Amino acid sequence: MKNTKLFLTVLSLLALLASNAVAAAWTGSMSEPENMKKIDGKSFYVITTADELAWFANQVNSGKSTINAVLGNDIVFGKDKNTVASINWTPIGKDTKYQFAGILDGAGHTIYGMSSTGLALAGLIGVLNTDGIVRNLKTNAGYVSGFFRIGGVIAHSNGLIQDVENNNKIEMSYKKGDSTAFYIGGIAAHNQGYIIDCSNKASISGTALEARSGGIAGYNTGKIENSGNSGNISASTVYAGIKDGNKHKIYSGGIVGYNAGSIGKVKNVGSVVAKGYYSYKESSLTATPSGSQYVDYTVYVHSETYSGGIGGFSTKTIYNSINSGKITNGNSTDDNGFINGIIASGKAKNSIDLQSLKYWLNETEVQGTAENMQKDQFAWILNTTNGTESNSGMWTRTTGYPDFANEVNRPIYRIVFNDDGATSNRYTNNKGLAQFPDNPEPAEGLLFMGWYNVDDTRVKPTTVFSADQIVKAVYTDVSDVFWTITFYNAVPADTVLESKSYQHGSIVTYGGVSPTLTSTAQYTYSFKGWDIEPTNAVEDFEYHAVYDSTIRSYTITFNNTDGSKIESATFEYGKMPSCSKTPTRTATVEWTFMHKGWKPALDYVTEAASYIAIYDSSKVEYKVVFMNGTTVLDEQMVPYGDAAVAPTNVTREGYKFVGWNTSFAKVTEALTVKALFEELIVRTVSVVNSDGEKIDNVKVENGELYTLPEAPKKDGYTFDAYYDGDKKLGVAGDEISVTANITIIAKYIENPKSSSSSTPKSSSSIKSSSSAKSSSSVVKSSSSSSKKVSSSSGKSSSSQAKSSSSKKSNAVVSKVQTPKFSLQVQARSIQISAVPMNSVYAIFDMQGRVLKNGRVSAANFNIALPRAGSYLVKIGNQTRKVNIR
Repeated sequence: MKNTKLFLTVLSLLALLASNAVAAAWTGSMSEPENMKKIDGKSFYVITTADELAWFANQVNSGKSTINAVLGNDIVFGKDKNTVASINWTPIGKDTKYQFAGILDGAGHTIYGMSSTGLALAGLIGVLNTDGIVRNLKTNAGYVSGFFRIGGVIAHSNGLIQDVENNNKIEMSYKKGDSTAFYIGGIAAHNQGYIIDCSNKASISGTALEARSGGIAGYNTGKIENSGNSGNISASTVYAGIKDGNKHKIYSGGIVGYNAGSIGKVKNVGSVVAKGYYSYKESSLTATPSGSQYVDYTVYVHSETYSGGIGGFSTKTIYNSINSGKITNGNSTDDNGFINGIIASGKAKNSIDLQSLKYWLNETEVQGTAENMQKDQFAWILNTTNGTESNSGMWTRTTGYPDFANEVNRPIYRIVFNDDGATSNRYTNNKGLAQFPDNPEPAEGLLFMGWYNVDDTRVKPTTVFSADQIVKAVYTDVSDVFWTITFYNAVPADTVLESKSYQHGSIVTYGGVSPTLTSTAQYTYSFKGWDIEPTNAVEDFEYHAVYDSTIRSYTITFNNTDGSKIESATFEYGKMPSCSKTPTRTATVEWTFMHKGWKPALDYVTEAASYIAIYDSSKVEYKVVFMNGTTVLDEQMVPYGDAAVAPTNVTREGYKFVGWNTSFAKVTEALTVKALFEELIVRTVSVVNSDGEKIDNVKVENGELYTLPEAPKKDGYTFDAYYDGDKKLGVAGDEISVTANITIIAKYIENPKSSSSSTPKSSSSIKSSSSAKSSSSVVKSSSSSSKKVSSSSGKSSSSQAKSSSSKKSNAVVSKVQTPKFSLQVQARSIQISAVPMNSVYAIFDMQGRVLKNGRVSAANFNIALPRAGSYLVKIGNQTRKVNIR
């Protein structure tokens, strides 16, 4: 288990690393995108790498300002998603000459690690044309810094920016010679277009002579709507120079630094700070001990610093805004410091600051309380400027303070309940529902009919309101009031069982047929009553039948393979059936069976069903006993139809093993296999030279082969052949079949003499130059494969020779040629061809056990083997190895 946990941990780490890993950091190179796609009929380059985005920027900066791009995946500039690129980025639409007028669609993807520094127009995009659009994009882990317009995404925008989120860190740092005024914004440094549904989460900080810093835009002359900031905004000025009469102003706001445009439905939760001073040198004539002299001194003057939750400075009224961020100013009011929860200098309307609990109505600031500001009524006040304007539908409230309404949380509306001049104001909640007052008490003889709006539509506590409304109580004469009472069945809900008209106050009774409900596969039903007990008729009303349900049971039958029933039982709908008896199947001579499962597979009960048992089968094993007389040679358990493996080296003294009494090539029952023998007949083979001297003397089993030995050399003579009497048998290495005692004589031919012309004499009259002594030991020719037995006597070869010459031999001797044959393996069968008829053959495994044997009855034949492995094939005295796969 520990190893498994470690393995899973390693896999998780590898997956995390893989998600952050890229091939390499951007080197500044460019490559044309491989793919394009159509979006709303327009062609877009599909950007998948930083190289491709750089190529796209270069195309725009070369004059192709209207081309479009869509991200195919996240783009990573650094070595990973947490690293800033070391190569500086040239913005798309790098200046006013090459404004970007196309569409950049992020498709929900993120650009990581972009670095844009040291530029007058710093950002992903320099200048966005009025026709340009940037949408559905996020930036993260990047760094933007410059000296004029510094934007987390865009430096200067005249176009549309929608659904864009910035997480690039933004900094400004003034150095001598830089522009006096810095514009710094999380989305755009200077916005002259339309920013909607955008957010900034990155910090904005730095120092400049003058700065306009905002979470969404530094300077806004366009429109900002439905956007928010959670990044911290901090700006300051420090200036040392000559007196120039300039107060070097700092404007800091959660949404905008300086606003001259339209701002509404915005929210800030980040902190905002503005601070700074400037200094210069002056001289004055001062009396000194040595006389009046001009003395230099430094004058320090606080800069004008504006810090606001929404904006630092605004020439236009800001509408519908929320600030909950901490707002501070490094300068006091006396030191040119201006601070406010919404706008440090300017006007606001229908806006709230949750830090100070102040709100603005009709451009007037009001000190609120936590209690009053956490009511639905307060949200309505913001929606209507305290009832002086039509409901904007902008504000809602769930719990706590008001927030902006959306598709989930509805706006707050006021519903005025008017009962003949007596009014009660109620406010809807975020679901559009209002809490109704108690029904008014009608005058005698009248009946309260309900609350009706100006369209004479009755409203109820379940009514979802979508506007401010006045609803009136409506009454009618009791005697004229009749109500429609309808009884419905349960399923389908619109099946009417009975519908009748009842005078107001009369008792409602059901007079129709007894309700029934059709059974389902799972349940049967019995009528229980009505969802509400019928009572007096006081309004149009509907009653619905209610039923008790009883779960159904079904018969499940379990059968055996032969169709016989094992068991039958009932099970409730939805239960998993089971058989209480273990199914069995009678074994055959070949197979035994074990229950495996059911066909079809058991399933939850939905109806009556039958299942058939299925079994795993295994072959029956039978015992095969190999006997040598009363001695057990081997016992084997052999699967039905397989072959038993015969023991090897089966012997019995004085006898020759000839086989087994029964076949075990295909075992179908228990077997006792007995070894068969025949009496061993031994023949004497005596080999002598013409002088009767022994060359070899051995005992050979009857019918076995004997290989003629090498003939000894004889001076002056050449070996001719071996003979049985006058019958030539062959030369050394030839084989003869021995079927009787035999004396074989080696005959020589005298070599010709140079001084004589006499005819060579037979070697039978020449004595060998060397005599071989008789041997009583077993002699085995090195080249013979025949079986030989030890000599039975020590008589000299000369006496044997005389005997053989005085008596006619009864031996049947024939020269045996070595069989030549070919083998070929096909699957698990050996194909044998070109074999001499009547040759003896045998198949051995590698342990020497005889698997098959016999005599050849056809020149070409096949032998099948039971399994793969290595085997030895012997025909005559030739043995070959074969491999079966």
